Amino acid sequence: MLEIAPIISLQSSSATTSNFKNSLIDRGANGGMAGSDVRIITCTDRRVNISGIDNHQVTDLKIVSCGGVINTHCGLVIGIFHQYAYMPTNKTIHSSTQLEHFKNTVDDRSLKAGGKQHIRTPEGFLIPLNIINGLPYMRIQPYTDEEWVSLP
Repeated sequence: MLEIAPIISLQSSSATTSNFKNSLIDRGANGGMAGSDVRIITCTDRRVNISGIDNHQVTDLKIVSCGGVINTHCGLVIGIFHQYAYMPTNKTIHSSTQLEHFKNTVDDRSLKAGGKQHIRTPEGFLIPLNIINGLPYMRIQPYTDEEWVSLP
């Protein structure tokens, strides 16, 4: 298992792509949030409060490690994401600055704007991003029991 702290562990997978959802890559977020498009691996005792636009707050969210099947230029892999607030009714949000702090290169600019529209891990894996209504998204789906057991 190749671990890229704090968020991505790469493993081969043969999953189908029919259940993939889009998780937001958010340059304005200062931390990640796990949603319904990932699967919880571990849950800590720690809790966090989050706030957003117009001082909207969600309190007492669990801090988790979670995983999901993602695509790279080498095929499907399992990404493992650590220290994410868990809000199971929402989509997952990945913080660009959190990814970059751990040596991933996030080029979330559209190809049309001269960007590369991908995430590059320190090991050289490329994770393509989709631009939808001007925002960057990564395709992801929860891994299955079979994928978790069968992958290194």
